[in-house]
Amino acid sequence: MKIKIEDIVDLYNSKNFQRALNSVNKYIKINVKNNQAYNLKGVILRALGRNNEALLNYDKAIKIKPNDLNAYNNKANILRQLKRYKEAEKIYKKTLEIDNSYFFGFFNLSQLYNEIGNYNESENYALKALSINNNSSQIYIELGISQKNLGKIDDSIKNFKKYLEFYPDSTKIKHQIDILEGNCPETSPDDFIEDVFDSYAGRFDEHLINSLNYSGPRFIKKIIRENFDKNKIFENIIDLGCGTGLNGNFLKNICDNLVGVDLSTNMLEKAKEKNIYDRLVKSNFIDFLQEKKIQYDLFIAADVFIYTGKLDKIFELIKLRSKKESWIIFTIENQKNGNYNLQKSGRYTHSINYIKNLCKKNSFIINICENFDLRLQDNEWVDGNIFLINIFK
Repeated sequence: MKIKIEDIVDLYNSKNFQRALNSVNKYIKINVKNNQAYNLKGVILRALGRNNEALLNYDKAIKIKPNDLNAYNNKANILRQLKRYKEAEKIYKKTLEIDNSYFFGFFNLSQLYNEIGNYNESENYALKALSINNNSSQIYIELGISQKNLGKIDDSIKNFKKYLEFYPDSTKIKHQIDILEGNCPETSPDDFIEDVFDSYAGRFDEHLINSLNYSGPRFIKKIIRENFDKNKIFENIIDLGCGTGLNGNFLKNICDNLVGVDLSTNMLEKAKEKNIYDRLVKSNFIDFLQEKKIQYDLFIAADVFIYTGKLDKIFELIKLRSKKESWIIFTIENQKNGNYNLQKSGRYTHSINYIKNLCKKNSFIINICENFDLRLQDNEWVDGNIFLINIFK
């Protein structure tokens, strides 16, 4: 039976990647000079996580057809994924030398510059892409992001709202608009949090610790060492919003069972590589605590409540999933008045009085409420508080 490119594409689109690879290999044996086949093989290999092999196949496609825009673009996309930004930038610009009206050359350069924080260039290339095709929803996202970071708030809101004309139910973009307009919903939507941390996972540890001087794990360790017997072993610890596992190494040594819960697939992959947690779960931690009837004697929430404004439900669920005596250690970003507020950073601040009222409502006892410098933001320290709270049932 004769293999057709269209059939291979159908296999790829239905996520039968290995079958698609087998088919494209057979096709190439017969059609050794078909640049489209090598390009397609590269796409399939990338889906299988075999990026280096994919790059080789894009090179083969380019060798056969030196002006193969798709092969250049796909190669640059992998290089960008691998954080090889200079190489990716050079290839994207090569596509524009071949065709100065190539939409994806402008669009992908806009994405790249947003990723590396060159927002002026991102905006410039996004506007050029928009002049070629104003029916691509994603270009309005890139414009919104770059303009937000350039302080062009009205333009950013306009472009995020333009995206909503394509996808009116997008909760993450509605949340971006809430942030920019100064609104304060009760919590951040799951897909907003997932997007933020999926894109951040690759550089999270290095950036947070070395660039932002994040001190949450150090203070959590200090609180535990100063307030519990040095031989204390907890039965079940849950690390809410565990991320890449910055707290995991220490927590693993003081418990029998350590569970990490996070919304970001990429953050959980990084945590898994460390081989710390007994169990890692991809979930909104409110859903997890509602569904899993396990009792914990220590809850950790480091730099987690900053993505939830209203904490009432969380406190109720922590009480529900506590043993007769349990503890929770968590951090907040401080505000003086009111209960909570959504900042331009996309993070929530909470007042100490709000936390005290929640504890009173749930009969929690505050053992420690300590002010500390949480992390750097725009070269200034973020004012934080760390709590150690005793839970009795």
